[in-house]
Amino acid sequence: MPLTVEKITREFNYNGVKLADPNPSMSVAEVQAMHSAAYPELATAKPHVEEKATASGPRQVVTFTTAVGTKG
Repeated sequence: MPLTVEKITREFNYNGVKLADPNPSMSVAEVQAMHSAAYPELATAKPHVEEKATASGPRQVVTFTTAVGTKG
């Protein structure tokens, strides 16, 4: 039985916006740093990674969340 290599597609989401995956060889942290130029609050956001199996193949969904709160 031959081994098959499946390409995992990545999806990045932040605050309801789908962000582009500039280069699949970049790490999640590198993509986060690149997008923080447009969304400065991404610099301190935490990535939540979820693996999903779809009919078209495996997919990795990364959602960036920020801590919302007030000082006090």
